[in-house]
Amino acid sequence: MGTRFEATEKVVTGVRVVEINGELDIATSPRVRELLSVAASDGDRPIVLDLTQCSFIDSTGLSVLLAASERAREQGRRLVVVRPPLPALRVFTLTRVDAGMECVDDPGDVTASHSDRETTYARVVKLRRRLRDWKPAQRS
Repeated sequence: MGTRFEATEKVVTGVRVVEINGELDIATSPRVRELLSVAASDGDRPIVLDLTQCSFIDSTGLSVLLAASERAREQGRRLVVVRPPLPALRVFTLTRVDAGMECVDDPGDVTASHSDRETTYARVVKLRRRLRDWKPAQRS
């Protein structure tokens, strides 16, 4: 008996939404890759990958997410990932895969314009600059 999996795609208020329900793994990754590819070819609409119902993500699933993020960046378009619940969120945390993606915890947050949100990656880059320029206080 296979695992329950469903992937759907729709347009909501001008945003292309791909929802994953179930496990994102080696068996289901091709379907998700296909949906994200179709979404990426739909003009310049923002793409939201909703993982709120995703119960598991393996390394193949992570590679699909990273490839979609890179493709969106190359196209100059917005890809927003709605973080999954535990235990799938642990994979994000351990691999730090979300550091290079725009991620939100609530699908309702996606309506904010990109300029209103700072990606985790941008925050890390700013923090690295501050740490690089940081000098310890002089002791007397």
